[in-house]
Amino acid sequence: MKHLTEKLQQITKRFGILGMVLALAGAIGIPTTAFAVAAANNPTPMQEQKADDDEKVDAQQAATVKITQDQAAEIAISDNEGATLIGVELEKDNGKPVYAVDLKTAEGNAIEVTVDAMSGDILGTDTNPEGDNKDENDENDAEEADDAATLAGKAELTADQANEIALSANPGATIIKTVLGEENGNIIYEVKIETKEGKSSEVKVDAKNGSVLPEENDNDDNDGEND
Repeated sequence: MKHLTEKLQQITKRFGILGMVLALAGAIGIPTTAFAVAAANNPTPMQEQKADDDEKVDAQQAATVKITQDQAAEIAISDNEGATLIGVELEKDNGKPVYAVDLKTAEGNAIEVTVDAMSGDILGTDTNPEGDNKDENDENDAEEADDAATLAGKAELTADQANEIALSANPGATIIKTVLGEENGNIIYEVKIETKEGKSSEVKVDAKNGSVLPEENDNDDNDGEND
């Protein structure tokens, strides 16, 4: 028994809890297929992080794209007459840089159009981007699209211009995602970037005058609470 306990501890340390369960199940004759299926359907946080990393576009690859975010949005909208832009994100699909363009169709449905970041070709359209949560999120997507359309009418800068400003303030960074929003009554672009050091950051650019808004310091809130 002591030997078995030590063995299970070694397996757990090396392969995690699931490895220990599989080893124990095999030892007592329980089929491990069900456990394997469960593991595939329930990835660990480390596996999920790896999947996220696999979808990220590195700085070198981002520098080679031929299509801008604005162009990708125009391509997606032109293929879906009457659609409204929700957001655009640069990511990887099978190792290639693509834009995931989220739209609200004229019928009010949420879709995601994948645009090749090199050629501008439409690679596909996902009519159910929310998966099983589609019905729950359709209303939110519709509201986001309406808000985005309203804000876009007030913005004087394009997303590409905001991206250029964010990059000029952060040399060597890579644009991950750009979203038009509102903060304290101001129309702003929230530009998510990855710095050359590999850290995630967000740059807020005034959509009217192009100024970069100062970063919020978490200590500011704490100072206010301690006053």
